[in-house]
Parts: sequence; structure tokens; C-alpha cells
Amino acid sequence: MQSDVGMLGMKRNKVLIKVINLYLIMTIIYYFFGRYDWTIPSNLKLFIYLVLLLLALNIGYNFKYRFAISHRNNHLYNSVGFMKKERKVFLISCFSIIVFQIAWVITVLGSFDISNIFSSLGENYYERLSFTTEESVFIMQLRTILWGLTLFAYPIGFIYFNKLTKVEKIIFLTTITIDILASLNMGVSKPIGDIVIILILSLLVKKGENKKTNNLFSNIKLFRNIAVLVISFIIIFGVIQQIRDDSTDTQASTFENPYSKFADLRANTIFDIMFLKNDTILKVVDRMGAYISHGYTGLAFALELPFENTYGIGFSRALIEYTEQYTSISVNENTYMERIEVEYGWPNGVYWPTAYTWFASAFSFWLLPFIMFFLGYIIKRVELRYREYGDIYSLALLSQLFILAIYLPGNAQIFQSRAALFGTLLLIFLYIYTGRKYEK
Repeated sequence: MQSDVGMLGMKRNKVLIKVINLYLIMTIIYYFFGRYDWTIPSNLKLFIYLVLLLLALNIGYNFKYRFAISHRNNHLYNSVGFMKKERKVFLISCFSIIVFQIAWVITVLGSFDISNIFSSLGENYYERLSFTTEESVFIMQLRTILWGLTLFAYPIGFIYFNKLTKVEKIIFLTTITIDILASLNMGVSKPIGDIVIILILSLLVKKGENKKTNNLFSNIKLFRNIAVLVISFIIIFGVIQQIRDDSTDTQASTFENPYSKFADLRANTIFDIMFLKNDTILKVVDRMGAYISHGYTGLAFALELPFENTYGIGFSRALIEYTEQYTSISVNENTYMERIEVEYGWPNGVYWPTAYTWFASAFSFWLLPFIMFFLGYIIKRVELRYREYGDIYSLALLSQLFILAIYLPGNAQIFQSRAALFGTLLLIFLYIYTGRKYEK
């Protein structure tokens, strides 16, 4: 027998796609009306194409899918969803993060600082960029291959935090602390951002699962909690970026418009009115706004270029590197990222081109709406499987897909680095391998 879980979930479990839509729309609004007046070939073409991709994502998400009947009922709020197997995976994942992140910092910087992080954050960031022998160190090779083990700790820890024992809670909080300290040591904010994104996802999943919380008060509480998380991350992000800037010899005035070759600054924006021209707030908003939306400029440039074949691997820098390393075949010069640097000066590897541009490098802009349809469909399919069965493999994969959705305006994050690629492939394999008993 089969149950139309797609129809069951459509009415009350749309909170995830609503948040994704809201976020993507906000990035588009900031891009066109924020501090930077971008000089691109066609604002209209870019806007229409972004709307098309957003529609394709939503159509895919709302596509019906059937699962076999589940015998689990409200797994998030009983003991069925978190048993002995899940606890073992959770602990292995936590210890993997602790070991691999400490090893990462020590390999690159020589020591793991826990007391004087902010004073050397900027220097460490640029030292990390100049470190080129990371992949030749055994522990780092092991970290790359086994990175998928680290992708279970946060989804499981946040969703099932109340079911953890005291020792497990201590281990989980220690894991978060070590990961944050490692990020600060290296002068990067992405690992912290991933923690925040997965925590937000856990709030959304719990919200969509519990029928009793579908009221105005709970919605306000959810919005408040997400707002606190986002604002906290924006503050941390602003501090990290400012310290990076201060650590260079370049004059501060340069950072008023880091995109001066591609955009002018607007004296007044709708955000000036919203935040009453508070310079401190606006500086953080503009820095974060540009961070999550500047990639649309790379997309606008890429839309002007014809497709060149990358044999389906152009969506991943890691795949491109592996192909060149083991076959001596290079497709990098065929990617949109490389060609928009040649044609327009948009620096490959420095500024983002959007995840859309990465996927288009593999499949073309003509096929990209179908890729977005497929992404929306997969997100919904994985989400429904987790809601119906509560298995940790769909939960971990859903977390990575949510990160991918959040980074659509920036980069195809879950496929870019070698560690991220191995981790994503492991989750996909486990999801498919364990799905035979769920999907008919």
C-alpha cells in the first residue's frame, strides 16, 4: 500500500520552502535596491531569469511524491526517532568534528589558539589562503575522505537535544565550541554559518511537524528565534570581516566599495530609511547584504556568454581538480567562472558567481531551470522521508540541501571543496542505500 504523503504534507509542512523563498527574495531585493548600483549587461534579463529559477524551484518542491505507509507516529516527540544506532552515529560525528577541526588548524597554523583568537584572526586568514600543501598531509587527506562523518552531529544534536544524556550534551556543546574556535583561528565564518543554518532548519522541521504549534503565537516565537540567530551571526560575521580588513596594509577607504570596478555606491537606499540611517547597523547590513547577493553580478555576466562543454563536472571545483589531476584533462577554462573573469574581469575564486552559474557550467543555462526543479523536488522528497520515518540519513542530507539552498546566491557550497564533495557523496549514497525500505 501507499500513502499520499505529498498531499498530507503540503498543507502544513510548507514552512521550509517559505523560508527559502523569503531569503532568496530578500537577496534579490538587496541586489537591485541596496548600497551597490551594479553595472551589468541587463538588469531585466537577470531579474527575469532569477524569477524563472525561483519558480522552477517551487514547482519542483510542490511536485507530489508517494511513500510507503509509515508505522511511525510523530517520531520527533517520542523515543522511536532516537535509538542506540543514532546515538552511536551522533557520538562518532561529534568526535570527528573535534579531531578534524583541531588537526586542520594545527596543520595550517601550527597551534590551536583558545585565548587570543581575535588579535590574530586577520593574519591567520591570509596565512590560510597562502597554505598550499594541505592535501599532502595524511591527517588532512583522512579529513577529506571521512568528512561525511561530521555531517550528522549538528542535525541530530539540535533535533534531539532534549533526548541526549548529560554526557552527550556536554560532548555536543564541546563540539560546537571547538568548531567555532577552529573557525575563528582560521579567520573564516562559514562553519559558524553552517551551524546557524542547521539550527534554523531544526526549528523549521519541528515547527512543520507539530500540528499544535500552528498558531500566531508560535509563528511569532519561531520568527523571533530565527531573527536572533540571524542577527547574532551577522554581528559575528561583521566582526570577522572587519578584523580581516584591519589586518591588511590597504587603507580603510578601499573597503567602502570593494566592488568599485563593477558598481557605484548609492548615497541613499531603502535600508537607510528602515534603519534610520544608523551607520553602525547599516555597515553590517551592507556588508552582509553584499556578501549574500554580489554573486548575481557574476551570473549576469555569465548569461551573456555561450555554453562550453565541461562534460557534466563544471558544477564542482573539486571534480574539476580531480579530473585534471588524474587524467590531465582540464575543463576549467570552459567554465563560466573562468570565462567571466577573462571577458569581464569578475575574479574567479575571489567573488562569487552564484551556485546557478556553477550548475550552468555543467548543464547550460537552458537546462538550469530543470536542475532547479529537480533540486526543489529532491528537497521535498528528502524532507518528507524524514518527517515520515525520522531516519538520520535523510535528516543529514536535508541539512546539506538546506545549506545549498541558502548559498544559491553565492556558491555551490556542498560540492566545492574536496571534503565537502566527499561528504555530500557519502550522504547521497547512505540516503539511497537505506531508502529501499522506505520508498516503493
